[in-house]
Amino acid sequence: MIKLKDYDEAIAYLKEGAAVFLEDRTRIILSAKSVLLIKKGSRYKLGIEDFKELYAKSSFYCDDLKEVFIDDDKDREYYAFRHK
Repeated sequence: MIKLKDYDEAIAYLKEGAAVFLEDRTRIILSAKSVLLIKKGSRYKLGIEDFKELYAKSSFYCDDLKEVFIDDDKDREYYAFRHK
């Protein structure tokens, strides 16, 4: 896990599709108008401004980036194989 510098960096990683977490391993998912927090069977949906107000000073972590991004060539190969 990589510790991110601040809230803005966490949002940038989320926009790229990275897996971002809070200190307690709560997963954060960003959509166009809201943020979804997932923690061991519980889900909480917040507006982006509410999320910023509550968590702007939190510590954010990202999984190793090598595992986050999908290789387009492998993705095309997989779906070509699956749909034959």
